[in-house]
Amino acid sequence: MTLVARFTLRRGTFESSIDLTVGDDEVVAVLGPNGAGKSTLIRVVAGLEAIDDGMVSIDGRVLDDPEKSVFVDAADRGVGVVFQSHVLFDHLSVEDNVAFGLRARGARRRESRAQIHEVLRRFDLLDLAPRAPRTLSGGQSQRVALARALVTSPSVLLLDEPTAALDVSTRREVRRELRRHLAEYGGSTILVTHDPLDAYTLADRIVVLENGMITQMGKVDEITSRPRTRYVAELVGNNLVLGVATGTTITSETGVQLGVAESWNGPVLATIRPQAVTISRTPDALTSSRNSWPMRITGIESSGERARVHLTGPLDLVGEITDRAVEALGLRIGDEVTASVKATEIEVYER
Repeated sequence: MTLVARFTLRRGTFESSIDLTVGDDEVVAVLGPNGAGKSTLIRVVAGLEAIDDGMVSIDGRVLDDPEKSVFVDAADRGVGVVFQSHVLFDHLSVEDNVAFGLRARGARRRESRAQIHEVLRRFDLLDLAPRAPRTLSGGQSQRVALARALVTSPSVLLLDEPTAALDVSTRREVRRELRRHLAEYGGSTILVTHDPLDAYTLADRIVVLENGMITQMGKVDEITSRPRTRYVAELVGNNLVLGVATGTTITSETGVQLGVAESWNGPVLATIRPQAVTISRTPDALTSSRNSWPMRITGIESSGERARVHLTGPLDLVGEITDRAVEALGLRIGDEVTASVKATEIEVYER
């Protein structure tokens, strides 16, 4: 099955314009800031929102086409959805929650019992079958929601922030289980998440949504190595400069000049790894560098051994140094420092 979603949807001042195809047996992770349109995409494909223009189809079957007055209700789309809050039915047991989709389609209890038990076994839920949802852990609840979505063999699976409501240890466990179940599932999967680790570990391809538009799309290594917007750069932990190159000089959008190792001409993007940013208390010590700027520290985030130092000045940068270096330099928020980057440490590519 192949999902095609090419549509425009308008709600008040917000407009979402999407062109996305998800292939058979493919997992596409959709990343983006709050308000980017991630949940809108889920609701459109699920049949919970009607589009204004365009078309949504699965394997050539049109589900939504305003021009032709076609709109297939959510229950008839063959789409499974796992919402962030799981939305289990409190008055039903685990077994009856999993069976709900089949029963809603008219399957009789006796005829569907073997199928339901097979799904419960596959998701390690047999021992939990008589339990009430309120007695389950976060990971168990996630498994029940996923089993309920897949019991009807949907053509498309939609996962809305599948790990967001879980603690760190449970999140790791759920990622492992999701990876296993998604490998067994043969349809098209859209995974909406704020967590890049979900995307890196579960997806074949990443789509980045910003302001209702797809701003970048590609394999994980393509996204991480060559971000095309500041949001993506921050997401993967890099600094990004947009500018125009003339020879080995890039002039940023704010007029700052960077010296680079190779000659370029025209609009470019340049990435600077935080580890490539040198921070010094003494400006004179760095005069040999082509790229040296006075900066002020606006934040310091320590992870135990290394620290990310947020800097503002002619450029906004993040540098990464050891905690020992932070202590040795006596760095504090508000301090004036000098940041420098070697020309050979700046990666440049066409905009």
